[in-house]
Amino acid sequence: MRIPFLSISIAAAGLLLPLVAAIPHASAISLPKTYPTGKVCRAELGHVHWHAANGAKADKMEAQIKAILDWKRFTRFEYGRRWSYWSLAVGHKMTCVHDGDAGVWRCRAEAQPCKS
Repeated sequence: MRIPFLSISIAAAGLLLPLVAAIPHASAISLPKTYPTGKVCRAELGHVHWHAANGAKADKMEAQIKAILDWKRFTRFEYGRRWSYWSLAVGHKMTCVHDGDAGVWRCRAEAQPCKS
């Protein structure tokens, strides 16, 4: 029995379509960017790639530390240990607000992951 070429092509396309749909959009791909100092930082295609994390504690300094530790943990999970050093990251931002109702400080740490 002979199977027409068009039937095989349609079947192959049906099997490959879910695989193609699973490929991330080009703007979602994070690539390294090297600076003149030799530091390498994560950059999305077309813009800077930031990581952010939150921390809440009764003491403001402890909330900031918690936010940084959570930033490090998430960055390590996503890119590996070499990218997870807060001290190597660039563009650090720390925003804290006091939640009087809960009696805690809520801090958000943001930075662009880098490695040396």
